[in-house]
Parts: sequence; C-alpha cells; structure tokens
Amino acid sequence: MIIDIHTHLGFHAIYPPEFLAGLLGEGHEPGPLPSIVQRWLSDEHGSRLIAEMDRAGITTSALLMIDCGVRYGDGDAPIDRNYAVHRALLERWPERFVVFGGVDPRRGPDGLERFRRSVTEWGFGGMKLYPPMGFSPAQAALDPYLDICAEHGIPVMTHGGDSLASLDNAFARTADVISLARRRPDVNVIMAHGGYLLDDPEIRRAMEYGNVWVDLAGFQVRLRVGNDAMSALGWAFRTEFNERVLFGSDYPLFHFGRRIEDDLADLRRACEAAGSDQRAFENVMHGNAARLLQRRAAA
Repeated sequence: MIIDIHTHLGFHAIYPPEFLAGLLGEGHEPGPLPSIVQRWLSDEHGSRLIAEMDRAGITTSALLMIDCGVRYGDGDAPIDRNYAVHRALLERWPERFVVFGGVDPRRGPDGLERFRRSVTEWGFGGMKLYPPMGFSPAQAALDPYLDICAEHGIPVMTHGGDSLASLDNAFARTADVISLARRRPDVNVIMAHGGYLLDDPEIRRAMEYGNVWVDLAGFQVRLRVGNDAMSALGWAFRTEFNERVLFGSDYPLFHFGRRIEDDLADLRRACEAAGSDQRAFENVMHGNAARLLQRRAAA
C-alpha cells in the first residue's frame, strides 16, 4: 500500500497559460502550448493518473489544487471551474483521491465560503497554499480557513522553497512555516518539498514543532544535481524524522519521461543506503500519511 501525498491533475485548462509557460521554462512565451504538452496535459478525468497509480501500487493520491487566479487573473482558468473539475474527480474516484482545495486568502468572503463548502459538502480533505503567488502562509487572513481545517481535522499543505523566478519566492521561506506552526498548533502543516532538504538545519528546526510534516515531492531535482543526493534523501528514513515524512511524487511534474515506479525505486535505494529498515520505508510510503489523513474521520 502506498499513499502519494503530492500530485496535481495533468489538465492544462485549470492552469493559467503564464504559469504553464513558466513551468516549461522561464523563457517560454505565454500562448498556445506545444502540441506534445497539450496532449500530455489532457487528463481532465484522471484516468491517466489512475493508470499510473495502478502500475506503481498506489492506493490513494492527494490531488493538490493551485489557486493562481489572484496573481494571474482567473481568465482562462477560473477558480470555480478548478474546484468543479476536482469535485467531479472525487465523485468518480472517492476511494483513490483526496483533494486539497487551493486557497488564496485575498479572495475574501467568496473564497472562504468556497473552501468551506468544499470541505463540508464536497468531501475535500485538505487545504493547499501556494505562497509565491503573493501572500504569506503565516498571515492572520488565513485564520478563518485554518479554523475550518482544525474543526474537521484536515491538514494544510504549503509550498516550500523557490517556485518560478517570476513569482514572489520570499513568501516561501521556512521561517513562515515555522510561524504558522507555532501560531496554530491545532493544525497539521505539511511543508511541501521539505523532505528532501532535511540536511538543511532550518528545515530540521521546523520539524521540532510536532505539527510540522514534510513531503518528498521534487526530490527528483536533488537526484539530478548533486552527488550527495542519496545521503540527503537518507534523512527521510532516520529515526528522528521518519514518522513525519511523506512520499510525494509531484506528478505530472518530472514525469514526462519517467514513471512513479522510478521514484519508488530511487527512494528504496536511498533507504537502503541510509541503513534503515523496511518499517522506515513503509512509514514514508504509507503509514505516516494514513495516520495524518485518518484524523479527519476521527475529528
């Protein structure tokens, strides 16, 4: 059994063209996507992701929405359509997906009501923040959203580390995650991408707070750029951190020519290189996420 805590729907129509252009490379001009990318990002109904999950033995994936609309303007990718697409996926595949509703606190009362309905009526299981869009995850404007998360026992995931160079990366600092965790001990906070950076003392300082978790999404970048990659990934399987590290593939990013199965094989090697046992591997792949997500049922 495997739970992938960090995936995105590969459907181009729910992302602004400018954001997709940035993901393709900062020099790519917004406009019609290259045909090969258009075809790849055509998985509106999640069938391709389900097939990928089945090949890798993944029972459940968390689908993370990104609210880009305040930053870029809703235009071609309105937030209501984004929520509707994810709601339909959850209705079609209720046992396979957990949806984290994308939130930008600058949307005002309408944004809060939309998120509240997603949790109380549509069954969404978390909140996703993308601070480089232009807001701090530690700001008080998020408190009403966090109150909903606390009431229903669902986690909040916030992007950690740099995003596109054109965005406000100063808002993705570890210090802001620490401020959020310290101020709201009643909410479990997942720092996206922090799991492959546990050799960073600042990330380890965040982990001193018992309500901070990290996922491994984006570890593929670490594998590409450094000889220390396996050593760095090994921190995820060490005793002092192992019970709050979560597997995340960041699908479909990094997977245009790579399968999630390859991710699992690389992480298995990292666990073995760290001298850790099967239990440590299973914690990261399933057990930790199961404990975290089951808190909703108990709340």
